[in-house]
Amino acid sequence: IVLILTVLLLGLGYYLGSPVPIATLEAAQGNPERDHAESMNHWEKADLSDKFFEGDGARTFEKQEAEFQLFSGERLLLKPQSQIRFLRQGKDQGIGLNVELGEVDIQTGGQELMLESEFGELVVEANSQFTLTKSAEGKLRVAVRLGTLEFTEQGQRLEAGETVDVTLGGLEFEEEPAEEPLDDSESEPEEVNQPEALFAADLWFIPGQTFTVHDPRPPSAVGVRTPLDCPEGVILRAGNQVSEGKRSAGLRLSSGRYQYQVACLQSPTNTIAEGVIRVTRDSGQRPLPQYTPQANVVTDGRKYTVLYHHRLPRVKISWPTAPQADAFTVKVDGRSYKSRQSSFSLKAGALGAGTHKIVYSAESQPPRRSRTTILKIKYDAQAPKARVSSPPASGFQAGSNVPVKGQALAGWTVSMNGEALELDRQRRFASTFEGSGQLALRFSHPRQGVHYFLRRAR
Repeated sequence: IVLILTVLLLGLGYYLGSPVPIATLEAAQGNPERDHAESMNHWEKADLSDKFFEGDGARTFEKQEAEFQLFSGERLLLKPQSQIRFLRQGKDQGIGLNVELGEVDIQTGGQELMLESEFGELVVEANSQFTLTKSAEGKLRVAVRLGTLEFTEQGQRLEAGETVDVTLGGLEFEEEPAEEPLDDSESEPEEVNQPEALFAADLWFIPGQTFTVHDPRPPSAVGVRTPLDCPEGVILRAGNQVSEGKRSAGLRLSSGRYQYQVACLQSPTNTIAEGVIRVTRDSGQRPLPQYTPQANVVTDGRKYTVLYHHRLPRVKISWPTAPQADAFTVKVDGRSYKSRQSSFSLKAGALGAGTHKIVYSAESQPPRRSRTTILKIKYDAQAPKARVSSPPASGFQAGSNVPVKGQALAGWTVSMNGEALELDRQRRFASTFEGSGQLALRFSHPRQGVHYFLRRAR
């Protein structure tokens, strides 16, 4: 089982030394099931008034629902074909809720609700209702139905009717469809007759470059000027398109991935340069991740996958079913860490990208150890690369001085018309562009390559 997301609901944990149930089953449709922390995945029928403690799980099948009351007063509805697990998180005595499959509705009562997650702190106002849906790709969709929810670290506020997808790399707003597949069909090449004037390109590129085009409204017009060693003209091929011209050649590419080749007209079968062009429908206006993600890993024998963007995650490791002991040892890839508690945290960057093996052991009588748990830290290739706040995706007025503003993540450089743009401490940039043509902002990273963000005159 791959578990990517943990949402932590802050609250009280223990009262006068006795464990307080995290949730109570108050109503059910059909026959939902439950398991217990000490016997995970050994499912049994869940009865009304059942108490759910740390590590306990619940699941529903088709045409079944289960309604819980959380000890802090919120209502949680587990929808059909869904599965969750309740956890208590460390000394803060909060509630952890793993959405492992499907969908849950949560309704707050008469007071504000604070939620802590690896995405930072969330604040839900009183008398609000929102839905958490776990996708097959491991993303969490947050949909606010009533009231307001705020991601405090990003400053992003969601009102009733708004939806956002959350990954460990950031927030993904539903504005644009995903990248389309490779367009390398075997059909006969389509000849594109170009006049002797320069091709009207949104973007000129040097033959041999590999890059990505972020375009609010594909197709994107990409072109090459004739190289000096092609005195008779140039040929550009990509997918099933071919263009040739004396001074330039260009193609209009829809969303997708294209392997391109450049040749001279005097030797049309001799490729002189090639590369890959990716065109994706993207306005470049999604908020950038500004925080360090946190991965919450329970040593329960499962496989956890954590997505990150430009900052490696903090990692919190816990053993909810640990025995009483004076000392514990956490082994990560064979390296030992001593702890006096059954939870342990590693600072951001302590674990790099890759697969890690984690085991908790207790110096108890007799000695015990947790199940071996796997943590995979993986770069989130779908997270936004940059933000262009001006000009807007709708374009700019031709002939005017256009403000150019945006932000780049650490490690990226930004240029416009071949000149580097200065970045401030928050890695924001501000400049002006004479709106006499198309604007292609170039973002470059030593490992993630070159990305162009397009804006067009209206």
